[in-house]
Amino acid sequence: MNPKVISSEKLFKGAIFDLYRLSIKLANGVVANREIIKKSDSITMLVVNEDNKVLIEYEYRSPLYKTVAGFPAGLITKDEDPYVTARRELQEETGLLVDPKAFKRVGIYTLSEGFTDERSHVFIVKLTKNNYKSVNKDFDDDEYIEGWKWVSLNSAENQVHSAAANLAIKEFRNISNS
Repeated sequence: MNPKVISSEKLFKGAIFDLYRLSIKLANGVVANREIIKKSDSITMLVVNEDNKVLIEYEYRSPLYKTVAGFPAGLITKDEDPYVTARRELQEETGLLVDPKAFKRVGIYTLSEGFTDERSHVFIVKLTKNNYKSVNKDFDDDEYIEGWKWVSLNSAENQVHSAAANLAIKEFRNISNS
């Protein structure tokens, strides 16, 4: 017998996620209660320039109560293509408007399937002198990036700690070594 959802109750509707309580009949017959978060998928990008430097940015992350180093990232809006999201988020956060052909999705990963359905679409974006231009940043009203810079891959690896960013580094190393 496969697990079966017996009931689902929405406990909270938020701006970026909804919280549900599920009752699930497990394969062994036991009924288990689970609280889960349903949320949009996200994108994470490792952006590398012609000098093989990686772009990291510094953004305040409320759940951690501090500013952290990370890669450009964002939520996919309803029915938006992840490639469109990636290009939009990169321009909003850094002012880099990049040719869509420079974006390569290297994986789609669950981030914490024990309590959320969110997946991160991980992209590698390789910049060349001819595939991007600098334009104005366009932060969301409730977003502020404290700054960004180009660093070595090893430096980025020592500074970023999100699972999606580290998966992007792993995928970039795999591509670079093949």
